[in-house]
Amino acid sequence: MPQPRRLRSNLRFPIFNFQFSIGSSPPAAWAKLCVGLALGVVLLTAPAFAATAIVRLKDGKTVITGEVVKHTPDDVTIKTQAGEQVVKWDEMKPASAYSLKKQLLDRKDAEGALRLGAFCLEHGMRKEADELFRQAVKLDPSLAAKVSEAKKAAGIQEEEKPGEPEEKAKPDAKAAKSGKKGDAAEPATPPKDIKALLVAQRARAKDANDKVGTKLVTEETAHFIIHTDFRDRRALGQICERYYGELSRIFGLGRNEPLWDGKCVIFFFSDEEDFQKFAEKVDNFAGAQQASGYTMLQKDGREIHIAIPQPKAEDATTGIQAFFSTLIHEIAHAFLHCIREPFSPRPWINEGIAQYFSFLNDPQYPRWATHKRLLKQRLASGSLRPLNSLLAMDTMPAADTEGYAMSWSLVEFLIKTDARKFTTFIQQIKGRTQQEDALKNAFRTTPENLEAVWRQYVQNNY
Repeated sequence: MPQPRRLRSNLRFPIFNFQFSIGSSPPAAWAKLCVGLALGVVLLTAPAFAATAIVRLKDGKTVITGEVVKHTPDDVTIKTQAGEQVVKWDEMKPASAYSLKKQLLDRKDAEGALRLGAFCLEHGMRKEADELFRQAVKLDPSLAAKVSEAKKAAGIQEEEKPGEPEEKAKPDAKAAKSGKKGDAAEPATPPKDIKALLVAQRARAKDANDKVGTKLVTEETAHFIIHTDFRDRRALGQICERYYGELSRIFGLGRNEPLWDGKCVIFFFSDEEDFQKFAEKVDNFAGAQQASGYTMLQKDGREIHIAIPQPKAEDATTGIQAFFSTLIHEIAHAFLHCIREPFSPRPWINEGIAQYFSFLNDPQYPRWATHKRLLKQRLASGSLRPLNSLLAMDTMPAADTEGYAMSWSLVEFLIKTDARKFTTFIQQIKGRTQQEDALKNAFRTTPENLEAVWRQYVQNNY
């Protein structure tokens, strides 16, 4: 059953300080918004990341994690906690070798894509091979003959032209008009099901319109299907794709790595009452009255949808800021649930990361200052809970202000300590490594040592 996530914060982006009603916005208002996007004012900022290796060897027991230092056609050098280690490609499980090679592949390297495609064919990864062959031929059409030879050598009879998808979905008229970029790359859903899933995801606007009485229209991008009654749907799609790109870098998501099934479906409502009706009649979610937006997650799957209303009229002067903070907050939750394996990690990670990305775009937001003040006061009075208590929590009540503040602060501290190591930490957590082991592997620390340095950070910086 889908699990609802409720967003209770009402965050803001100070860059958008004009009065603005999203549902009835004049073109000039959206034009101002798009100018801001072009200048990069709502984008998250993060350093470039080196490739992170999580390598499983053929013995079925050994897992090597660390940062890739160098690689050759024969092996890869990984900087681990114990020092640099050279691992031969043929010592790895094929799926593990493929995943790392794909991270290291230059997106403009046609010959490299061809070689990796041949590797995939050799090890029974037909879908991955086809994707890489298409990439190779797109970059260098002269490689089509080599692709055909590789497939013929593997006993595969081609039914399509090299470089063309095996099944090319025909976009509907609305999608074509909106500039849809086609089916999602390497979906988590098996290829035989993806077309049917996308058709169903595109049809959800009609379902909502029938049940709620709305007039939602669909906009589709490379990774999102947006159902909304806002005027400028294209601008919304551009914003979602920009957030996707930034979060991909921060979480270390590979270029073609599966994330969610099909695409992420987002419902934007210009009317708060329609949002409430949708939550009740479509999602059977009774908790939306106190929410600025929510995400429905399949507990053990990657099918996602998000619902966000236009901020209430009394929030008109800060409504656009609250709207985009809600959006990045919810997309961050969706990313964190789906990346690597479909499950949500412990609350301090989940809520800390979502708050971090929201606050990152609005350093002046009052809740940020409130969090800092609360933590420093409780640290000074000796009443701040032990960090181990936070790390062990399975749920975090909405009223746990201290828990939310500690979660955000701990995530901020770890990222500022070393963003690359934080990416490694998240990748290990999502690989189902125990958090104590993940902390040790990524940051070479224990929860006890982490608490000591984090408390000092709070004392010195808040």
